[in-house]
Amino acid sequence: MKVSTILTFLLLAVELASFGQAKTIPVKPLKKVDSTETQFRFLPPLDALIDSALRHSPILKLQDGQIEIRQIELARKRKQWLEYLNVEAYGQYTNNTGITSSTFNSGVYTDLNSNSFQWRYGGGVTFKYPIFNLFSRGKDIKMAKKEIQVASLQRDVLIKDLRKTIIELYNQALLQHSLLEVKIGALETSSVAVRLGELDFRNSKINVSDLSKIADAHMKNQTEYEQALAALRLSLEMLQEVSGYYFLPN
Repeated sequence: MKVSTILTFLLLAVELASFGQAKTIPVKPLKKVDSTETQFRFLPPLDALIDSALRHSPILKLQDGQIEIRQIELARKRKQWLEYLNVEAYGQYTNNTGITSSTFNSGVYTDLNSNSFQWRYGGGVTFKYPIFNLFSRGKDIKMAKKEIQVASLQRDVLIKDLRKTIIELYNQALLQHSLLEVKIGALETSSVAVRLGELDFRNSKINVSDLSKIADAHMKNQTEYEQALAALRLSLEMLQEVSGYYFLPN
């Protein structure tokens, strides 16, 4: 038979024995379902939390943006030589008019007009590259590649740190849940002790000092239970905030 079942029977027996008599110490009823199952049962698997954190992490998105900027800068450096390449072209349409004078045997002098139309076009390519850039271009490209490599390694470090944080928070939530279960068991036991203490006090089996110690122990268990409950809630809220996986009911 489970301990919780035994405690329930004992509590029921004490209640029946003290029926009709005024209670001297109020015992706050436990809300085990509301405090543990309702909050803890929504906890998703660890892998789902890690995947969510990697998708929604603002730090990783910022790092991805930095890598993309460096990649664009590398592409610009590789095509930088095109900035010093000039292509020129021109076209011209001309109309030439000429006058030709001729003297025939008859002594007649004649001027002849002639017109000609002509297209003139041409083009050329010039390339003026600074000598300093010519020697530094290879180093600039190599540095840009190294910056991308460093940024990628930084991203890997951020991923490992994020995974570590989620794992720690997840295990902290499991630990807080286990501690809460222990506090619940202690509070249930002290609740029964209070009922039995009240009955013994009415039957003059214990004095008021002994009853006060029982009550103090119960109040201590009550306080530790509330603290454990708050710690579990905080662990779950921190876990969903960091992971971006909102699983707790509003």
